[in-house]
Amino acid sequence: MSSRIFTILALSLLATSVAAQESPLVACRAIAAATERLACYDAISLSAPIGAPRTEPPKVIETSIVGQFRGWSPKEKIKMTNGQVWQVIDGSTGAVNLTDPKVTIRRDFIGGYHLEFEGANVYPRVKQVLSGRPAP
Repeated sequence: MSSRIFTILALSLLATSVAAQESPLVACRAIAAATERLACYDAISLSAPIGAPRTEPPKVIETSIVGQFRGWSPKEKIKMTNGQVWQVIDGSTGAVNLTDPKVTIRRDFIGGYHLEFEGANVYPRVKQVLSGRPAP
């Protein structure tokens, strides 16, 4: 009888650990764009301990845009000097005339991000993307 209890307990622990490992896979599976989905799968750490706490995304990212920046339009992707690419997601259009502008990407209280341009009073809503290619 005790061996059955041990077997049930062991299988229960194994099922729990498998479910914990699948959560990043489920998140990647939900990404529609093939390139971004593959990058998500590639980013999954196989050496991370099961149940390891996730790190919280940064609240503020300070970077800049190289060269002349004249503005943005809906779905436009903007490459930053830190290598990140951010896409405008709020449908806004903005016209600015900035050279090598410093940019602050700030997370709001619901987890979304907004771009703040040095010397401009505009804050388009954005999301980070994995490439500079146009969205499908």
